[in-house]
Amino acid sequence: MFSRGTGDTNPSLSRSSFIAMQENNHHRLRLDQASLLGVVGEQRITFSPKEWLLIDYLVAREGIAVSHESLLRALFRNSAGTKNALAVYVLRVNRKLIEANCSQKIESVRSFGYRWT
Repeated sequence: MFSRGTGDTNPSLSRSSFIAMQENNHHRLRLDQASLLGVVGEQRITFSPKEWLLIDYLVAREGIAVSHESLLRALFRNSAGTKNALAVYVLRVNRKLIEANCSQKIESVRSFGYRWT
């Protein structure tokens, strides 16, 4: 049994799995709505306004495939956005996440859209 320091113990959570869970969380993206920054561990990621809209939209729907059309409406509202422009934003965001050693990414769902994983 491993105590998490709160007085609670979880008999199904071994020390090694708890440490692995902490390490995995260390590489997960946290969004700071107030400053419009992403944080992975101690590293801050600056996103452009469109990148922020994209990542915020997908993170709110984690694990769910979101269509190109839904993302285009969310990002470009009344202006004419294209699938190619969307793909460029996805590429930029994923590059920033890789540089920050993030364990999560935007994944392409062939012929449909994207998913936050």
